[in-house]
Amino acid sequence: MAISVGVFAYNEEAIIKKNLDSILRQSIINEIDEILVFSDGSTDMTNRIIKEYEKIDERIKAVISRERLGKLAEINKFLKTAKSDKLVISSADIILDEHCLEEVMKSLEEPNAGIVGVRVIPKTANGIIGAVAGLEWDLLDKCAREKPKFGELIGIKAVISNIEEGSVDEELIAEKIIRQGYKGVYNPNAIVFNFPPKGAREFVKQRRRIYCGHLELKKRKGYEVSTLNSFYIIKILMKNIKRYNMGVVIIAGILEGWGRFLGRLDYAFNPSKHYIWKKVKANV
Repeated sequence: MAISVGVFAYNEEAIIKKNLDSILRQSIINEIDEILVFSDGSTDMTNRIIKEYEKIDERIKAVISRERLGKLAEINKFLKTAKSDKLVISSADIILDEHCLEEVMKSLEEPNAGIVGVRVIPKTANGIIGAVAGLEWDLLDKCAREKPKFGELIGIKAVISNIEEGSVDEELIAEKIIRQGYKGVYNPNAIVFNFPPKGAREFVKQRRRIYCGHLELKKRKGYEVSTLNSFYIIKILMKNIKRYNMGVVIIAGILEGWGRFLGRLDYAFNPSKHYIWKKVKANV
């Protein structure tokens, strides 16, 4: 098996080392041919850190854009240049469990599988926003077990060479692969850890962009992400309501509702505003 890993960063000096270290600790590290790290107009220490890692492992290559092009433009570079027939697309602000890519590749070997999603667990759960993020990702895990959903890191077969503009890259990729007749798979044993947004404002900013992108994807492609339907999320919540703190549930509902309201306004008046999105400050 040969695997190409693409890591996509914009001003990730606080976490990029942990991300790359976690990739180099993967249980199937010997099956990885290349690790291409795309820095999309970073202005902090990200570029210097990536270049340092080029010296640590010859498979790591820095691909640095001097100006901000947007994550989708960088992903398209990866799709066109990756050498392997199995591809991993990873955000730079996550940490991979050491068996993550092993599990992803197992699922990608399933009959007709074209894209594999992973389970996301917040690394820190401090404060109310940490608790809200933990609740939301737990609900997303339960949704994805019924209807696969994709985010943070995906594994795909090299069957596409580009994706169109949008603000939800993993789901744009999923739509294109599934439209070719492949199926999407969710593997809850493939785990990555992320960091919750730093405060309610940052949380809403993130949810706003994602909801706007999901609405646009449905309009343009007829592809509906499972979590787009608020009633479906509520149904999953009610089935598991005893697991959660009601105060956290109420706050999560308010923040998510406000984010979706703003996302719907963006979709109605200017959906392209999120194509090159503003960085969300994380509680690292």
